[in-house]
Amino acid sequence: MAKNRRQSHPKMGGQHTTTVTAGEIVIKAIRDLACVTKFVPSFITNSRSGKKILKFFEIPAGLKVKAGAEGECQMIYIYTTDREKTKATILENWPA
Repeated sequence: MAKNRRQSHPKMGGQHTTTVTAGEIVIKAIRDLACVTKFVPSFITNSRSGKKILKFFEIPAGLKVKAGAEGECQMIYIYTTDREKTKATILENWPA
């Protein structure tokens, strides 16, 4: 099982500060982008497979990202003014 880590950043919102490994990759990629005003990690859930998961959903405030690997999955809500730049940055940092 993946090692969960607590995150802390001025742009981080919500009460769920523990992230899975895949969520940590997403947060490290976007946390210093000027177009990102806030990000909120959600609950950690089990995934049915051990495969890497990265899915993007558009929401009014920006993006909802589903990131997972090693049997764990997490939604991260990203408040951004530039969805395309945020998505491209995440994809650049996502391991193949």
